[in-house]
Amino acid sequence: MAIPVALLMVLAPPAGAQGKDPAPVPATQVTDALRAGADVPVPSRRKYVAPEYPVDAAAQGIRGIVIMEVLIGEDGRVVNARVTRSIPGLDEAALAAVNLWEYEPTKVSGKPVKVLLAQHITFALKLPELQRAPGVPELKSGGSPPIPASRTTPGTAAVAVTLGSQGEVREAAALEGDPAISEALLRAVRSWRFVVSEDSTPPSFIIRAEWKPGPPAALTLSAGELRSAAAAAGPAAPAAPVSPATGAAAPIPPVEAAPATLTPTAPPVETEVLTARPDPPAKEEGMSAVADVTLGENIPELVRGRRPVWPPMARLGNVGGEVVVRFSVDLAGKTTVHSTEGPDLLKAGAEQAVQTWLFRRTAIDRVNLIATFKFASDRSVVRVERVP
Repeated sequence: MAIPVALLMVLAPPAGAQGKDPAPVPATQVTDALRAGADVPVPSRRKYVAPEYPVDAAAQGIRGIVIMEVLIGEDGRVVNARVTRSIPGLDEAALAAVNLWEYEPTKVSGKPVKVLLAQHITFALKLPELQRAPGVPELKSGGSPPIPASRTTPGTAAVAVTLGSQGEVREAAALEGDPAISEALLRAVRSWRFVVSEDSTPPSFIIRAEWKPGPPAALTLSAGELRSAAAAAGPAAPAAPVSPATGAAAPIPPVEAAPATLTPTAPPVETEVLTARPDPPAKEEGMSAVADVTLGENIPELVRGRRPVWPPMARLGNVGGEVVVRFSVDLAGKTTVHSTEGPDLLKAGAEQAVQTWLFRRTAIDRVNLIATFKFASDRSVVRVERVP
């Protein structure tokens, strides 16, 4: 099962990026190509395929920035791509996605040319939702257990973990449950890191997982049954009652943590990593400066771009109808088209219009939007709404 993630693509390597630098490809292999950003302008991308997070990498908590050198052919298709800064476990996923991308052809003096482009993909894990009993430390990094997508039956598992002084999982052992769920849970929790105080004793506790296949599929994670009271917040636990018959302490019932349900969603098509916000995104009420484009509630102001126009070939064939374009708006107000649905003769016209739009941003959140085009002989219009 592929793990969806948020992904960032930029054109210059960020300072301090972690990874390995493989040996460069000899320059003779690309001597006839011009470098984007130096010799020619950076070409715009016309086709995007979202990378998929490898299951094993997510389970091990592997994340980071893969940097590639992409050779774009004269037709705008990717001819070759090579990793120039590696994150083991993520390179193949990055290359698989980039090789499916397409760019607008670059021309010099009216003649198409090959272009070399530096491209990043950042893989960032979203923290799993973990319901914690009192005293269990907060989870600060790690991924969700990689439950196989082919699994169609429910299952549960429980593992015991002991933390180290830095919040890392020092020990982890399966206690009970379905072997496949237990293995997935163990692979995930071994990469987890918790927030612990320097003056506290690292605790031990039980992490439970419950998997229910969909649709929609749901994974429930909870942590409780604290084994070390020294790290627990709040009043100390009462002393265990003593059995009159044996003189030994009777067992204390374990602390039961209310489960938190994590429902997987469709893989997002984000192209920028933003820190998750616990509060709703800031309101951005705006007007459209583009004719025949209306904006729904909480949409940034559309300041310029192409109006919806019935494509000539569709007009000749009297082909009208509706086209739905899913796209996102980055912090600079620029758009990235992710998918288009509708009649073939109309799709290109809708995509090209969205790609020309520029929004005025006032909030830090990347915005995912849906533009619904209605092409007709009398008038073509479009309505823009937020992704529900």
